[in-house]
Amino acid sequence: MRFELQDQLLEALKSRQYSSDDSQNSAIAEAPSVDTETPMQKLELRERGAILQNLHDRYKKEVDDGNEQVSSLRERLIIKECITQEAREAADEKSILSLISQLKEKK
Repeated sequence: MRFELQDQLLEALKSRQYSSDDSQNSAIAEAPSVDTETPMQKLELRERGAILQNLHDRYKKEVDDGNEQVSSLRERLIIKECITQEAREAADEKSILSLISQLKEKK
């Protein structure tokens, strides 16, 4: 049975190689597929796929969590910068008022 499938596939390849006719080129598509994996191999592949999917999901969650933390830190930094700027402006204003009052006292 397996050799018959290989022979059919070989014939389909030969007919495609020597012909430019579309109907003959589709012979490969019509050739039966050769299933080379055993049921055990298929099971192992499914298990590996499930493991990879779990790893992917976990990695994606960690990346999403990391992005949220970065956004939160960025917001906190912006708030701190605003507070610092306001404090500087207030300190400058206080210094100016202090200088004005000192000048008034000297007059």
